[in-house]
Amino acid sequence: MSKAASLFQSLSGASDKTSEASPLAGKKVLIADRHASTRMALRDMVTQLGVANVINANSAGDVIRIVKNAIVDIILCEYKLDEVRDGQQLLEELRHEKLIPLSTMFMMITNERSYKQVVAVAEFAPDDYLLKPFTPDQLYQRLLRAFRKKQIFSKAYQLIEDGKIDAALSECDSVMTAQPRFAADALRLKIDMLNTAGRHEEAEQLLQMIVNSKVVPWAQMGLAVVRYNQDRLDEAEKLVEGLIGEKEEYLAAYDFLAEIKKEMGKEGEALEVLERAGSISGFNVKRMRKTGELAAATGDHTKAAQVFAKVVDRVRDSSLIRSADFSNLSKAFVAQGRLDEAEKVNADLKRTLRGAPDTEITAKLIEYQRLLAQNKTAEADEVLLQAVQLQLQNTALLPATMEADLAEACFDRSHFDHGFNIARKVALRGDIDKGVRGRIEVLLDQYRERQEARRKAAPLRKLPVDELIHAIKRLDEEGWSDELGELCRRNVEHWTHEDPASPEIQGAHKRLGAIMRKYGINAASSEKVAG
Repeated sequence: MSKAASLFQSLSGASDKTSEASPLAGKKVLIADRHASTRMALRDMVTQLGVANVINANSAGDVIRIVKNAIVDIILCEYKLDEVRDGQQLLEELRHEKLIPLSTMFMMITNERSYKQVVAVAEFAPDDYLLKPFTPDQLYQRLLRAFRKKQIFSKAYQLIEDGKIDAALSECDSVMTAQPRFAADALRLKIDMLNTAGRHEEAEQLLQMIVNSKVVPWAQMGLAVVRYNQDRLDEAEKLVEGLIGEKEEYLAAYDFLAEIKKEMGKEGEALEVLERAGSISGFNVKRMRKTGELAAATGDHTKAAQVFAKVVDRVRDSSLIRSADFSNLSKAFVAQGRLDEAEKVNADLKRTLRGAPDTEITAKLIEYQRLLAQNKTAEADEVLLQAVQLQLQNTALLPATMEADLAEACFDRSHFDHGFNIARKVALRGDIDKGVRGRIEVLLDQYRERQEARRKAAPLRKLPVDELIHAIKRLDEEGWSDELGELCRRNVEHWTHEDPASPEIQGAHKRLGAIMRKYGINAASSEKVAG
């Protein structure tokens, strides 16, 4: 019997007959480190532990390429991985882009003993991390602990990835009963699923029970999430502020508190919260983006430019990079009057993200903003309409934030129909956050108010019935138009009054009502037309 198998027996209580080999045998292990000597040493260690299938990677790019083409069971990753991305950023990317399944173990390896670095490493929840130097036995015990947990939760993970949430919840209950040692982990996973599924009342009951029995940071955090989703923002704010007072190193709480304060209209306080978190750990790209956005919202465009420049540098050549990073940096430069810098950002965007579906649209928006700042309104309008045409022609799912920017620009330049059609499309998506949804709702309300005002003011231009039917068909096929839609609506009302028994009028009446519901047009008036 191998040393690894013997150690496994002593830890798990297995007998000689049931455990003749290491539980790591047959696993595929990916070792990520820039130094060949370190990779070789780690390879020797895991080989001693019964692993035969080992893959080497010397950069984050190598890891991404490997996991896109094969499923690995364990990733051992050096924190200081390469010049482009460290291990923490790689972990963020893998989880964010869902490049590895829940069953894959990720272990961070570091010699950073300073408090800030250890916090940064742990922030994105690797399954475990090891401080150098360590022995094969120490590595094995950490891997075994993670392996046991993954094994116990394997069925739940598979059900989650299959979208079978009710079955996954039942499996968590089974784990809590059969494996009391992992009951807390099962309960936490169950609460996360309930929150994600929007079942906030069920999550609240479990969280309140935990919080009442003892102080558990993640449970306090979960309860705050429920309060936030129930729009009980004052209570959520109080809970998270109390949590940070008790656990100053709980960085996720800072991020969430900033989101709560932003929702409450306290942008300045939200920015201060994120800067406090940044002073503890400055490695979180998502937090850096939020910091830049809040700096811009509070009028500190110098700080916004500094933050977004760091974001672009940090995520360059990474799948984490977004066209919005360049757009936000350009906006900050334009707000400062640094138009030449904004133009350079646009050139950098086109070079860095060449071929991405939203690159050309974002580039047009950046150019539009720069031209508008130079008071070249005619040229700015031309470029804006080019961006609209690109958006109409694009079949890919574009970033909701970028489409909201485009819709707002259309409204600002009085291209209301274009702006409405873009905003309506975004409103129908289920993947947008509260901030984007709020921006879109403002635009839709403006459009409906304007539409109603025009409706009341304009005299009726009567259409023959055949022309009315043709106009309604155009609305359905080409998208809602403010002017044509109002014309059709008023004529339907007119002809319904004049000849209510006409089959043609009844058909036009019904079709227009369906189109209005499809495009989210003025519910009250829609009911009047659609009957």
